[in-house]
Amino acid sequence: MKTGKYSLRDLLTHNEIDQMVIPELQRDYVWTTNEVGKVWNSFYAKFKAVSNTSLSILENNVPIGSSSVVTYLEKTYRVLTHKTKMGFVYAYHDKEMPGKFFLIDGQQRLTTFYLVLLAIYVKIGEADKFRKNYYSNGLPKIDYKVRESAYEFLRLFLDETLEIKDFEVNKNFFNTDYNNDTTVRNLIQNYRFISFKLKEIEKENLMGLLDYIENYIEFNYFDTKLSEQGESLYLYMNSRGFHLSHQEKLRANLIEKCNREDKKAAGKLWEEWQDFFFEHKYNNENADIGFENFLYYSSILKQQFRGKLSKEILEDFKELKEFQIQYLDIEFLKRSFFSLKAILFWVDGEKIYVDDYFSKGDKKHLFRYLTVWYYHLKFSITGIADDDLNQFRLFTLNFSHSREVQNEPTAWLIEQLRYIDQLQSSSLIESVFVDDKIFDQHDFDKIGLIGKNKSFYHFIHHLCFDYKIQELLEGRTDILFKLADLTLVDNFDNCKSLKVIEILKEIFFVVNEGELNLNLRSKLLRKYVLSYFDYGDHSGYSYGRMKINLISDNRSWLNRVINKDRFKTIIDEWLSNENYTLSNQFKQRKELFKDEFDWRYYFVNYKNVLEHTNENYFVGNGELADTILMNKTKQSTLDCYLPICLLKNLDLDGIKFKQHLLETAYLDLVVAENEVVEAFWPKPRLGLDLIYKTKGQWHLDVFYKDCEIDSMLNGSTLVGFELQENGRWRNKFFFKHSDRISLKESLTTLVSVVRKIVTELKVNGLIPTKV
Repeated sequence: MKTGKYSLRDLLTHNEIDQMVIPELQRDYVWTTNEVGKVWNSFYAKFKAVSNTSLSILENNVPIGSSSVVTYLEKTYRVLTHKTKMGFVYAYHDKEMPGKFFLIDGQQRLTTFYLVLLAIYVKIGEADKFRKNYYSNGLPKIDYKVRESAYEFLRLFLDETLEIKDFEVNKNFFNTDYNNDTTVRNLIQNYRFISFKLKEIEKENLMGLLDYIENYIEFNYFDTKLSEQGESLYLYMNSRGFHLSHQEKLRANLIEKCNREDKKAAGKLWEEWQDFFFEHKYNNENADIGFENFLYYSSILKQQFRGKLSKEILEDFKELKEFQIQYLDIEFLKRSFFSLKAILFWVDGEKIYVDDYFSKGDKKHLFRYLTVWYYHLKFSITGIADDDLNQFRLFTLNFSHSREVQNEPTAWLIEQLRYIDQLQSSSLIESVFVDDKIFDQHDFDKIGLIGKNKSFYHFIHHLCFDYKIQELLEGRTDILFKLADLTLVDNFDNCKSLKVIEILKEIFFVVNEGELNLNLRSKLLRKYVLSYFDYGDHSGYSYGRMKINLISDNRSWLNRVINKDRFKTIIDEWLSNENYTLSNQFKQRKELFKDEFDWRYYFVNYKNVLEHTNENYFVGNGELADTILMNKTKQSTLDCYLPICLLKNLDLDGIKFKQHLLETAYLDLVVAENEVVEAFWPKPRLGLDLIYKTKGQWHLDVFYKDCEIDSMLNGSTLVGFELQENGRWRNKFFFKHSDRISLKESLTTLVSVVRKIVTELKVNGLIPTKV
């Protein structure tokens, strides 16, 4: 039988195959309902998607008329887009036993699908068709020679099931013997599981499901007798345009390296690994990705053992495939696989930790797993206590949240591996090796307390896996404990630490659609903290003055706010009250913060001030009124002086001030029913521009818009005004702030002065009447 891709039906009904035999040297049928359930969910989801596929087939933009052609093309398209790839099946055949193909790899998958076919054919009442398609010369296409009990049971089970009889009442069913046989036990349980799943499917959909199982399930079949040497394998496959995944090519080479008596055991190991990565393939199309990642990571670890690992290799492992063929071997991979399972599935394992390994491949996660993997590989030979593994794993997980690892995960991965090489034993405490870059005194004390205090261990464990709070704390448990006012002593107060975590989440997070997310761009958050202390930072210059930011980079919150002693005051207040929310607490702080001479007062009490600074930048020179609010990170036409922004919160008898460019607040006025009201473009109106000229000084421009009565404005009607080249009348420095009163009071006074001027203009008939 030729090597190639086959549907399940084509594979089992091939004219060269009478039986796929599981030989004596193969392991038992070990798949349980857990593995079968994952396979079922995977292919059933794709089966349901088939019915939702629509296809238009055109020839020269005209629908094809031949229904047989359309049917064929539609079926081919659906198979290509919705098939389930089940990986490789390896078998060999003996010319002295024609029609018998002996499985080396693929037993678990083929047996499972044989049970699925059996269950569907029985369910739809077509047992005879099953015999016709999936029996040969009276023998089942899948047959077991693992043990005599498995061989005999399979025959009994198939015969009774196809006759719609209960095999357990057959006199030849030996309950005790079969219950102790792994293969028999799993055959029974998995068939019952499959039958139960079929009950959930509408009868009219069963034929469609059968079609999917037979024609959309795809295997890559490889006959090992066609080529016994790894190098010949590549030549054979490539010459036919058929591409094996790299891990399949490597398999032949690594088994070839083994002693003759170890080759079959190596093949079994490979199949176990393949089953493992198939079970944990997650959303990958097949198990190849997980398996090839395992081989890649094992190669990285091998390089570290050889003392050859570098940042360049981690970022681009050139000649990876050649390295794997030359330096990897089955024994090393056996140890590597054992260590991987140990770090993923140890006694207190977390599902999220396992899920992240298989579904996330970023460099931060590589640091998180590869270092612990290497640690286990190094010390597993002499034995590692569970406590040592847990402590190192938590230490690494916590460190992976740090700013250093986030910024340069590759460089710190190499540092961490170097650190592991210097450890004297698997115990971080007993090694007495403190590297202040990786494992400082705080870590030493923390690990020591983990070993002595079980509740503290569980607290740290919970904290390390709280990815949300770690986004904020970046692994800095020292900051957390400082906020909680706790030291690392035997009677450590876990409850108080948990309370501080809850407070941090209330302050820095928001719930969106049921999910907790950081809210570090919040203006409310900035104003709240600003009501306690100034956390502004110098960020260069703009307008020839110092530019300040109120945290433009979200990563600055930790060092500029949370790690400050003054922030602890905030935490202490929250600890004294059980029912705080950020919005309620801010309202209380607003009422208390009354210093109008402090620049923070205006940022805290006037909503539009901080909101005007989209990126939280402003410019100052020591004069409060000269503060410029920057709308972006650089100068723009939307920037404005603080007094201009504040004026927009005031009004002239109900008429709101508007901003124009950096230094101007303006009013457009008309008279309606003897009242001065706001005018709107393009109606004739009087314009008043209040122009801020720094150092608390203002100009006032008066002019007409969209009307022809400029002559009404003159020196006799506008006392103190001078005509400008642009035709406007300007009262220079008509108002100046007083140092004795606050900016808020000065602006209130300014509005009063403008009100008097507007009244005079109205009395003199200089404000147009509303049209």
